[in-house]
Amino acid sequence: MSPLPVVALTCTEATGSLGAAIAILLVARGHRVAIYHDERNLARARMLASELGPERVHTQAIELEAPDAWEAAVEATHASFGIPEHAVLGFDRWEGGGGLLHDGPARHAGRYGRLMGSNTEAVYRALRVFLPSMVAARSGSVVVLSRRLAVRPWEAAGAALYAASKAAALALVSAAAEEVRDHAVRVNAIVLTECDGPETRASMPDLDPARWVSPEAVARTVAFLVSDEAREITGAMIPMHGRI
Repeated sequence: MSPLPVVALTCTEATGSLGAAIAILLVARGHRVAIYHDERNLARARMLASELGPERVHTQAIELEAPDAWEAAVEATHASFGIPEHAVLGFDRWEGGGGLLHDGPARHAGRYGRLMGSNTEAVYRALRVFLPSMVAARSGSVVVLSRRLAVRPWEAAGAALYAASKAAALALVSAAAEEVRDHAVRVNAIVLTECDGPETRASMPDLDPARWVSPEAVARTVAFLVSDEAREITGAMIPMHGRI
C-alpha cells in the first residue's frame, strides 16, 4: 500500500483556529499533514499532533522569515515524514496596515520591509522549496491564503503597505501558476475577509462574528483545491468574503 499523501501546512498561525481546522479536515480526508510553525506555537503544535496522531501529523518549528530556514525544514520533513505533494501557505502580518503614506518616513520606519518580508517574501521562499519536487513528480498543488485588500486596494486607506504586500503575493500566485501549468502542478489562492476564531474575536470585539467566514468553510475549500476533483483549476483566486 502506498503511503498517504503529505500536505505541508504553513501559516502564521498554523496551530490557531484556521490552521487546526485545515489540519483536522485534511487528516479526515486521508492526508498526512506536515505543520510548519514558529517557536511560540510549539506547545499547541505538539498538542494538535498528539490529538490527530503522530503518524498522521508531523510538526516542524521554523523561523518563517529566515532566508535559509525553509530548505533545512523541508529536507527534515522529507527524511522523517515524506515529500509534501501539496502545500497550504498562509502568511499574514498586519502591524496596523502600515499607516497613512503621507504621515512621513518616521511613521513607516521598518514597516515596509517587515510587511513585504512576512506577506510576500515568505510566500516566494515557500514556493521556491515546495514547487521543484512537485514539478519533478508532475503532480501536486499549492494553496495560498490571502486577504481581500489584496484585490480591493481602494479599500485600504491607511493600510496601503499591507495591501501592496498581499497583492504582490497574489501576483506570485498568478505567475507561478503559469510557470508550472504544463507540469501538471496547480497554484491557487483563497481570498478571505475575517475568519472566525478566538483570536479574531479578541482583536475585534465590536464586530459581528456571524458575518465572518468560518474556519471549517475555509478548510473545506482547501481540501477541495488539493484534491483530484480540482485538477483542472489553477491560477484561481477564490473569494470567501462571508457577509462583510
